[in-house]
Amino acid sequence: MSSGSAGDHESLVRRQMYWRLERLHRPLCVIGVIEPMRFQILVDHYVRYADLWALVAHSRLVPQGREYFFVRGLHAGLHGDFVEALHILVPQFEHSIRCILADLGVVTSTLDANGVQQELDLNALLYVPKVTDIFGQDIVFELRGLLVEQASSNFRNQLAHGMLEYGSFAGESAVYIWWLILRLCVIGTLPQPAG
Repeated sequence: MSSGSAGDHESLVRRQMYWRLERLHRPLCVIGVIEPMRFQILVDHYVRYADLWALVAHSRLVPQGREYFFVRGLHAGLHGDFVEALHILVPQFEHSIRCILADLGVVTSTLDANGVQQELDLNALLYVPKVTDIFGQDIVFELRGLLVEQASSNFRNQLAHGMLEYGSFAGESAVYIWWLILRLCVIGTLPQPAG
């Protein structure tokens, strides 16, 4: 088998995996778990910004000074306003990845031909090998499909370029992105692993 056909096969398999996540796994998670959980929280609790503050203030995912953005975005999503939630959370999440990598000594910018420094965007950041070391292969695969892969949702790029219709924010991908960022904030509050 030539390397070209091996690359084509790998690309096809990756596209099929993204399709299955987008069409099968994600809708089941959103409809069967995330939305019922979100509704139950709202039925049982009156959730205020202050309730979410401790979660983000101690999360390794949230850079200092960015807590209020995360509180506001997570709160909006919890109350079903995914337009507000994702317009806030997606760019802040991108900045968080950049900060985490920079703290680990990874260069998160490039110089163009004119010597102008450009920050790497999420399209490049999610392919830095250290990101997989930090979040794990499965979460990074999900993030790539949700946010930057043209073969999948590509939500970050469509959001950044104003290509999403209002109804896109009511779909499974929007809810799942909000939930995944919430989940990563919670994971970010856990103690760092020993060693």
